[in-house]
Amino acid sequence: MAKQPRRGHPAVLLSITIAAIVVVQDWRRIHMHSAVGLAAATLLGTPIGLLLITSNHERIVKGVPAAIIMAFSAWFLLGRTPIRLEHDSRPVLLTCGFLAGRLGGA
Repeated sequence: MAKQPRRGHPAVLLSITIAAIVVVQDWRRIHMHSAVGLAAATLLGTPIGLLLITSNHERIVKGVPAAIIMAFSAWFLLGRTPIRLEHDSRPVLLTCGFLAGRLGGA
């Protein structure tokens, strides 16, 4: 029996819709130079995330995003303020974009 093709998850559609609404509302506040760098790095990280999720290391690939989410949640539950960069840092920008693509792909 042939496998049924996987259909998209409604959460993905909701996420894209929310992102589009935010961009439309706040387009004047977007730093295009930074956004292009983030998008380019994300596009590079996404295929790696997809490859990792199909590898034999599925538990690690799923565990890393879970650990990041738990650490992020604990940070804010402890009353910490978000880290704010005053100036663009190319290495931080590319690293964050790449990790976003890698985690998003996984």
